[in-house]
Amino acid sequence: NLAWSSGFIYWPAVLAIVPTSLLFAPVGAKLAHTVTVGWLKGFFALFLAVVGIYMLASIYV
Repeated sequence: NLAWSSGFIYWPAVLAIVPTSLLFAPVGAKLAHTVTVGWLKGFFALFLAVVGIYMLASIYV
């Protein structure tokens, strides 16, 4: 049982994530409407590839 937690909720993380999400959600929505669909798909594919490579590399480190 972690300090500052209630069940599966870790309150310091909630206090960091919620304000940041509320602040940057409009920025992300505006950016998604500004950028072309092809660029957005390419960026997301690159992001998934980087995360996948990181996960595979973490197995061997």
